[in-house]
Amino acid sequence: TLRRALQQIPADQDLAGLFLFCVVDNQEPYFLLQEAKAIAEICYDKQHSSKIYETAVALYKYYFEDEHAGYLELEKIITAKQVPLDAIIAFAEILLSLEKTAEANAVLHKGLKSEPNSPRILTLLAQTYLQDDSLKNPDYAVQLALSACQNSNWLSPRELHVLAEAYAEKGDIMSALIAANKAKQEGERLLGNYRHSQSLSKLISYLSHTSR
Repeated sequence: TLRRALQQIPADQDLAGLFLFCVVDNQEPYFLLQEAKAIAEICYDKQHSSKIYETAVALYKYYFEDEHAGYLELEKIITAKQVPLDAIIAFAEILLSLEKTAEANAVLHKGLKSEPNSPRILTLLAQTYLQDDSLKNPDYAVQLALSACQNSNWLSPRELHVLAEAYAEKGDIMSALIAANKAKQEGERLLGNYRHSQSLSKLISYLSHTSR
């Protein structure tokens, strides 16, 4: 794991940034968050910083220190010529949470050009075609979510969850229920670390009731 690697070798910005990004992105426990932040601070260099390091620090700032400043820093990273995929994913998720769906869609299409097979990009893009009335296209959302599931070998609860939502929006309740139950199964394999498990349970309950 990244944490074990950082305990065995001197930390550099890329490794420290990736560790901090993963801890924030996965909503890990507070002690891990503090540990990752401390390592990142040790690697701070006023003259130089890697893109993943900048992304991780901005993401931490957005969620835990100064939301507005963190948002502006991420926005600046996104507008650069070379943008790390992690930055695109993180910023798109923030935009979706703020219901800025059209902006998220544009950012994700930028990511799709460089990483057309990324499950996270495909899944988030599918969500934009489910959440925004002006973009709504359940059929296309299903196509994107299916590609995401295939590219993650049908093992990612996040991708399966969005596929279930897309099928449900399309009106295919049985396919939605199959995908949702598969998402639950894979989420349990993660020892309960799937962060959207509560909304997934609600979806399964709704689909089970609707299919009767």
